[in-house]
Amino acid sequence: MKILAFSDFHGMYGLTNHFLDVGRRIAETQPDLLILCGDFQNEISIPLLESRLRRLKLSAIYYVWGNSDGQALDFTLKVGTNLHLKLIPVPPDFLLCGLGGDELDVARNLPKLEQLLFLSNKGFSRLIIVSHVPPFGCCDTAVEGSHAGSQLYRQFIDKKSPALCLFGHIHEAAQQTLKSQGTTFWNVGPKGVFIEL
Repeated sequence: MKILAFSDFHGMYGLTNHFLDVGRRIAETQPDLLILCGDFQNEISIPLLESRLRRLKLSAIYYVWGNSDGQALDFTLKVGTNLHLKLIPVPPDFLLCGLGGDELDVARNLPKLEQLLFLSNKGFSRLIIVSHVPPFGCCDTAVEGSHAGSQLYRQFIDKKSPALCLFGHIHEAAQQTLKSQGTTFWNVGPKGVFIEL
């Protein structure tokens, strides 16, 4: 399975050059999934983002919302599927799920995600978790040199050992990756990363 993932556009998707770069990456990699890890806005950029995503003609677009996308838990784009607190099977045998929002949203919603995973009765070795914020200590070093990720989220990841964890939020650590205890972590950033599983 091929994944192309981006985060933290912060309106730059409205820039023609960035849109063309994303389109080129899609043409080059032919991903099965396009994943967006939040922080799409400024406000005027959302309709433009939706329009340009529609033009990509990809059927499998998934996203979570970020801390700059407003506080609505029902944040939606007209293109793609919001992964927040959803479990979506992806052939051949992966399970995709998401946590939107900031660190407080993640802390508030981790028990709900854990309950969903428990009820799904599936193993976690093929689980892909998409969030906006990173887990603590995983590609989350901010400009002042300290870790800025969520400690509760890291405990959850260590307990579940998913195959892949995708996020953004900490711009200084964009495009960094780490493998720990069987999980591959990616801070994907606005330039994006291509992952093959």
